[in-house]
Amino acid sequence: MHRTLRHDLILGEETAEGRVTVTDPVANRHYLMTGATVRVLRMFDGSRDDNQVYAALAGIGVHVSDQTFSAMAQRADQLGLFQGGQPPPVPSHLRGPQRGNLLFLLLGEFDPHRVVDALAPVGRVLFSRMAAGTLLALLAWCVWLVVQHSDRYVADMTAFAMVSAWALVYLANAVVTVMHEFGHALATRRFGGQVHRMGLALYLLSPAAYTDTSAAWAFSKNRHRIVVNLAGIYVESFVLAGCVLLWVFDVLPVTFAAANFVLLHALLARIIFNLNPFLRLDGYWLLSDLMHIPNLRPRALRTLLALLSGHRRSAPAVASTEERAFLVVYGILSVAFAVGGLVVGALVIDGLARRFVPWYSNSLALVLGVVLGLLALLNAWRYTKALRRQVFLEGGAHAQRS
Repeated sequence: MHRTLRHDLILGEETAEGRVTVTDPVANRHYLMTGATVRVLRMFDGSRDDNQVYAALAGIGVHVSDQTFSAMAQRADQLGLFQGGQPPPVPSHLRGPQRGNLLFLLLGEFDPHRVVDALAPVGRVLFSRMAAGTLLALLAWCVWLVVQHSDRYVADMTAFAMVSAWALVYLANAVVTVMHEFGHALATRRFGGQVHRMGLALYLLSPAAYTDTSAAWAFSKNRHRIVVNLAGIYVESFVLAGCVLLWVFDVLPVTFAAANFVLLHALLARIIFNLNPFLRLDGYWLLSDLMHIPNLRPRALRTLLALLSGHRRSAPAVASTEERAFLVVYGILSVAFAVGGLVVGALVIDGLARRFVPWYSNSLALVLGVVLGLLALLNAWRYTKALRRQVFLEGGAHAQRS
């Protein structure tokens, strides 16, 4: 079989970490690969069959087993990187859970690129050094003001008991969520990327919005990806500062003031939650880019799985012993967080059911516990199976979901 690498693919420059971004302009996908993988793919020029390409690898300094080579070529074919191939379909709306993940369910999405392009001038101002400096000054001022009004802060905690304020809080929270996602989109656009997917999903059985910022993989500067990661929290921080100032200067009517006080705490909780590095939220992508480790969780779990199974050759390549140690520690903490989260979630659901569902019983609790446990085991099995299939060629969407 004579394969030919597509001529319209955009191959980026190899980074200091030995990785190259390959952009598929037709499918609007970005794949992060090792430099060796790209050198192999370049050998598929249509003049040689697979056996001849494999025989020529030594001449370009690439040494892999024939099984790894075959798997790499098959994976590239599945991604539609060869001429005549078709890229895997991207789900457009509700189509059930993502492959290999029972905890992320797409509800619907749209292409926001026209809105993002129209708002691009706002993004240039928002993500400027002057705006960032202004935010830091505002936050420092807000901290000082809260300390000065600490006695009033304790007294205003009664705002949480005002039921009438909560409707306003939910409405404001929805608006802030949209602002958060457009923050990611505008930051991506600010550095030359395009955003074509934004929507709603169920993540960990909770409603969530997400923005596909895959274009960030193509950024030549790592700090631009970090800005994209922090963009949603950055925008929320402006709103948080505004809430603090409205509370300090007490300029709102009673109901709106109570809603503002509750929203202030909701925003703070959102920011902390989004910085969690063990969920695929902003904190996860931030840690991944800070450590220069793409596909952080899959690589960490593959490293941990290889260590526990004794098959160290199946572990992904690492840049140093320190990186391997980091991946093992992150993998252990990630598993512990998942198990702990499942247990805490089950206990919360059980407690709420016992309080508000009259017909809830121990028998029903046992059945639900078994069902949740089986779903967790099934998801873990599918994820582990997917990890075992990953070889040599690495890539994927740099997607922000929050």
